[in-house]
Amino acid sequence: MRGTDGKFVNTLEHDLPNPGNLGRAELRLMGSGHWKIFDSGEPRTPKGSFNYIVQNGTVYVGTGNAAQVHVDIARGNPVEYAGRIIFRAGKATKGMLNFWNNASGHYIPEPLQPEWAESIKLPVDKFKAYEYD
Repeated sequence: MRGTDGKFVNTLEHDLPNPGNLGRAELRLMGSGHWKIFDSGEPRTPKGSFNYIVQNGTVYVGTGNAAQVHVDIARGNPVEYAGRIIFRAGKATKGMLNFWNNASGHYIPEPLQPEWAESIKLPVDKFKAYEYD
């Protein structure tokens, strides 16, 4: 569901962010198609899957515990987009994006639309729409 500003809002309004699980880090594309996670220390190479959100043109991944959900990463605020992002984990492919989607039970973003895809800052050709039941 979108708010009046066009951003997706938390559809589970009684499910508030967990103050002890707000960790997040910026995700950036580096050279050669590899991504890095930037938080307080050295940049890390992602592998496996993460919840992500896009706020103010920046992509963030959750760095909290396994119970962390999108509303925690967004700190309860509206988002431009949210879902899951999956990276390859092989020795030669670690840090390379496998695919990303719109799987977020809190924000339930619609599938990616061409007219606003550029603002999401993730490669359109790697998007796979999540099918909600």
